[in-house]
Amino acid sequence: MKHKSTAKSFVNNVRRAMQVAGETRTDSPEKLTQAQLSEVSGVARSTLALHAELEADADRSPNPKLEQICRIADALNVPPAFLLMRGEDWTRLAQAINYYADLRRTGRHPALFANIAAGIDDEASTQSRYALMLAKTMGIDGRVNDALLEELSPVLRREIQTSVSATTRRIFSSAALPPISSMEPDDRLAAFVISVIFGAHFRPEAEEPQEQ
Repeated sequence: MKHKSTAKSFVNNVRRAMQVAGETRTDSPEKLTQAQLSEVSGVARSTLALHAELEADADRSPNPKLEQICRIADALNVPPAFLLMRGEDWTRLAQAINYYADLRRTGRHPALFANIAAGIDDEASTQSRYALMLAKTMGIDGRVNDALLEELSPVLRREIQTSVSATTRRIFSSAALPPISSMEPDDRLAAFVISVIFGAHFRPEAEEPQEQ
């Protein structure tokens, strides 16, 4: 089922947040029941229950409306995006943070990083071009040495070129999203690192092996 991984993550993330989202007067977390979540979020309890049932159905997936996701997220005190994040998304985020921390620690700030931190215009095309340069600097743009590429069979060469083209488009799209012009200099670089790593490693669920 397409998007099954995200659907399962959504249900699991809601469940985990409910374990600690209840009102408490101590330092210990309290559970938020399904009835309480329904009352606070305004999302019908039957709808919440249906999402959980569909998550276990191999042929169907939960398909909440955007408004429902936002209401549930508000009730659980988390950003809406957190409810949709998969395990691999958290891994990429951690990798981006570690990479950025390493840049800060070692002082490895080539001219490209300085330009990003100093500020570039917030045109999507400009941000995307800088992001691809950053991906090449990080060695995650998917490209293969030209000499090695020439040694490969035409079929394999086309497969690699197709993969590189797809990776480039994903980097472009991811890097176009951060609102660079409204960020502080250090935040701009961090946002770029995150968007580039997500873009370089993102694979649509349609390309991932499907559960049998």
